[in-house]
Amino acid sequence: MSPPVTAPREGGTRKLSHLSIELGHLTPRELGRDVMGLSDYFRKLRPWHMAAIESLGLDLPRVSTCVLIDDYFTRLRAPAVVLPNLIEAAERAGLAVDYIVRESGLVQTGNLQLAMDVSKLLPVGMRSPSMIIEAGTDKALSPSVLPSRETSYRHSISVDVELWDDRDTERTWSCALLAAIWQLLRLGLIGLTGPDALTATRWADIRLPGRWAEMPAVIQVNPDAQRFIAYQTFSILPPKLMAVEHAVRMILSEAVTDAEAWQAILSESHREGLSLAKEHADRVSYTFISTGNDRE
Repeated sequence: MSPPVTAPREGGTRKLSHLSIELGHLTPRELGRDVMGLSDYFRKLRPWHMAAIESLGLDLPRVSTCVLIDDYFTRLRAPAVVLPNLIEAAERAGLAVDYIVRESGLVQTGNLQLAMDVSKLLPVGMRSPSMIIEAGTDKALSPSVLPSRETSYRHSISVDVELWDDRDTERTWSCALLAAIWQLLRLGLIGLTGPDALTATRWADIRLPGRWAEMPAVIQVNPDAQRFIAYQTFSILPPKLMAVEHAVRMILSEAVTDAEAWQAILSESHREGLSLAKEHADRVSYTFISTGNDRE
């Protein structure tokens, strides 16, 4: 099956990608495989990658790919082992990884404290370790009160989202909050402007260290990649993350993001004759597929 034709990168272009495709939220389970095993993982993703591009219905879509490395909740083998294997495995499967991002970088990179900043984007009543949201209405509820009124569905559904926990004076941010930050970053709504903005470091300029903490937060593997940020995102994930991503959509629906950044994205889309969904959560889509024993 031939890959869909995508737009070449124009010299100096500042156009957003039409689509950012996430090729996985990778944990030791995937990254512990050898090149052949990891290539098999990526090969299972390839049909969905191709379908996502074709679904855009554009002659020359601008598409970038990315992976999120879980170095926040888990311990990984050294970057010098993991990253070359990952890049080679994707290439063997017929995929190109344009960007690699460390999950720890979504918490803090230098002076940029993304987790704290995004928690402050939530309404005041939701800035607590846990929030309950009524599905179907995106209405934030007090953590001590369950929904009582009917929604557009016959029966209401509440979602209890833990945003962080504090133990021994150390705060650990939840997977749901970090995954919401990941989506906001890819949509260009946070972290990419100002003196402390996240910038991608080229793969060719990196001397792989022994510790993940010494790695840049964002690595641009492909020097000819389209832009990291995009009008829409598409993530290919295992079914075990479905509940997390449900929580992500709830957080996105409540976060009050920078109106100026959103207006700049809207203006650019209008110049291209594109129509974007008003709600950020509606510009985020997924497919959940099993690539093996996903419960490990």
